[in-house]
Amino acid sequence: MPSRTHAHFVPPTTDHRQFDAAHISENELAVLELLLRNPIGFFPPLIVQFVMRLESKGLAIFRDDSWHVTRRGIAAAGRTLH
Repeated sequence: MPSRTHAHFVPPTTDHRQFDAAHISENELAVLELLLRNPIGFFPPLIVQFVMRLESKGLAIFRDDSWHVTRRGIAAAGRTLH
């Protein structure tokens, strides 16, 4: 009989953002959808936390004075929206 520790084994991953990208909150998804339509340079203070989470997951990046969706963000949005 296998032990309980082996029943919940999760293989290690070198990129933790890959795992986190699958878990997008509704608020993060809403911000991601806005960014997919058009890069945005400014977010109100209440929204910044969601943009920062997207950045930490590798789904968005701040370049050239505006926020943009990364390839990983496009893929994550496609999996979530469709």
